[in-house]
Amino acid sequence: MRLIYQHADLQREDSRRRFTSPSDLLLHPAVREDGDHRDILPEDLGKDGLGEGSRWGVDELIRRGRQHAISVDGGKPDCERCISAGLFLAAKRNPIMPETFGRPGALALVRLALFDLGLYADPIDPEVRTRVEARLVAILDEHLEDDAESFRKYFFRGRDNVLHRISRRTADGGPIAREKVRQVLLELVFESYGDLGGCIDLQMRAFEEALRMTLTAHERELFRAIYAGQPYLGGLPLILLKDRFPFLKDAILVILEVPADRSRDGTLLRMCEYYSSMIANRRAADRQAKAQGQARDREGGVAKRSGKLGVTIPPNKAFPRHARLEALVWDLCKKRGINCACGEPDRWRPRMDRHEADDEEVVIDLECPDCDSINGLRMPRAEWEAALEDEGHSR
Repeated sequence: MRLIYQHADLQREDSRRRFTSPSDLLLHPAVREDGDHRDILPEDLGKDGLGEGSRWGVDELIRRGRQHAISVDGGKPDCERCISAGLFLAAKRNPIMPETFGRPGALALVRLALFDLGLYADPIDPEVRTRVEARLVAILDEHLEDDAESFRKYFFRGRDNVLHRISRRTADGGPIAREKVRQVLLELVFESYGDLGGCIDLQMRAFEEALRMTLTAHERELFRAIYAGQPYLGGLPLILLKDRFPFLKDAILVILEVPADRSRDGTLLRMCEYYSSMIANRRAADRQAKAQGQARDREGGVAKRSGKLGVTIPPNKAFPRHARLEALVWDLCKKRGINCACGEPDRWRPRMDRHEADDEEVVIDLECPDCDSINGLRMPRAEWEAALEDEGHSR
């Protein structure tokens, strides 16, 4: 299961999307359902547990978050920090009490903050799961004698080869749909969090007992708040949420101020719920916008020339094989931490989305041909053109 856990970063369902600017939170007019539905924020954002209060929009969220971030960090916070701080303030007004969900419900919330449910949200047939697991074990058996580098190359970098072999095997019941194989592996990855969490809990308790000095009561509470299994997280240690620490920073700091105060746990759970909701809303809106754009392209079929880019870019089509432009996009993705499920930003094939771009903003769709990941790169047009000038491209 430790090997499976290391596959977490490779899952295309791994929720790594960041919200770094107002444009990441806003819906394009073409996909707005009505005049009031302008963003991907939760419908109850800013309201208390009784539903009292006004819903916060993007401007209100960032304004409140900026004030809080300045009071906590000082200096001038970036927009990503303002967004997460604003969500923390909203979560404090409407925390999720762990006892209302119980351990399974809390674990489900944590899962939603870590992974999308994938294409098959319904449980996988147990017989299909058994077949996938048996084929995976057989593949591992074949590579037991590999040296470390050879095994890493096959099992991690050649992830699609593993998927292909499991899905296309003709014996033992015949082929299995590739997406079902993905879903079984995703289930195993999340289950590995529980197995690894139990090991961390046991290991760190042994570490605590082996210390030559005695921890104070507060030190012990802090230590266990981070490394011991937490009921409010469905039994997982807080350390296993490390990939969400930047987003959950304020909620975690509040917990660590007084680890014994269980009333503070609900704010972190609400932030997990906010994050999963925003990820789902953003993904749905992006897919809808892309589908509408492709439909319009099929109707019009007209490519346009962007004089500012100095190259012809068909609407919603891949950049021409222009190595320097692709390298520029890859560099921008690295700076923003936008990686595909394969783990590297230089796998992206960029597509200019003319239906979302305007005079103020450039929107570039990112697709990975190896793992089918989809993401987006948004930035002010002035920043894009400045980057082009730095690279020596014509404006």
